[in-house]
Amino acid sequence: MCLRDIAANTLLDSALFQQPVLLDALVPHLKVLELEHDDQQFAGLLRSPPLFGLWGTVILDFDKVSDKTDAAVFASLHWLGVRSQGLETIRINLAIASQATADRVMRYLAALVGSLASSPTPLQYHIYVEDIAANTLLDSALFRQPVFLDMFVPRLKVLELEHHNDFTDEQLSVLPQLTALHRLSMEDLGDDGIPLAVPANMSALTGLIEFAINSPPEDPAFLSNLHQLTNLQLINGLPTTVDHLRDLSNLRLLMLIACDLRDFPDPMCS
Repeated sequence: MCLRDIAANTLLDSALFQQPVLLDALVPHLKVLELEHDDQQFAGLLRSPPLFGLWGTVILDFDKVSDKTDAAVFASLHWLGVRSQGLETIRINLAIASQATADRVMRYLAALVGSLASSPTPLQYHIYVEDIAANTLLDSALFRQPVFLDMFVPRLKVLELEHHNDFTDEQLSVLPQLTALHRLSMEDLGDDGIPLAVPANMSALTGLIEFAINSPPEDPAFLSNLHQLTNLQLINGLPTTVDHLRDLSNLRLLMLIACDLRDFPDPMCS
C-alpha cells in the first residue's frame, strides 16, 4: 500500500486516521509514505501513537523542502527512521531548495544515518536524489566531506541531474564512484548546443539499468562507453548514432529523440 502526496491538514490528522479499522488496514501494509507541502504539523503527527507501527515504511520522502521547513520536522523524521526497522529507501528531492536548505538537509540526513548505523539491527536502505541542479547539492562543500560520501556513495540508487546548469568536470568526476546506481538521468544539462562533458570512465557504473539523457553529445568517445554498461535495460534519449548499441544484449527499451527511424538499419528498428 502506498500513500503519496499527503499533507498534514488532510489524512494524517483526520479522525479516520485514529480509527482502528483504518490502522488495521494501513499499518501492516504501508510501504510508501510521502509527506509533503511543508506542513509543520508533521512534527507532532510523526510522533503520534498511530505511526508507531509503521515498521514496513520504505520511503522517507524529503519533497518540496524549503527554507521554511521547521527543524522539528526533520527531527521527527530522524526519530521515525530510527523506529522504522523496515526502512529501505530515503528519497530526496531538492528541486526548490536553496543552497542553505540543501546543506541543512544534508546535516539532518547525516544525523539520521548515524542513528541508523548504530541501530541494533543494521538497515539495508538506499537513497534517491532527484532533480539536482549544479548550483545546489553537487557543488556543496558537504559533498566533499567523508560523512556525506560514506552515506551516499555506497547506497545511491537514483541520481537525476537537470535544469540547464553547467556541471563541471570536477562535479561529474564523482559519478564513477556511484557503483550502486540503478538509474542515472542527465537531462537539460548545459547551454543549448554545447555538448555535455561526460567522464570517460562511466564504465564503472556496472549496476546501471536505466540511463536517460536529453540532448546528448554526438561525441563518439561518449557513445563508445555505453556498450561497457552491460546491464543497461533502458536508454531514454540518444542521437542517431547506434553503432555502439549492438553490444547491449540486455537492452529492453530504447527511447529515441528527434530521430528518423529510416536512419536505423534492421534489426535495431524491429
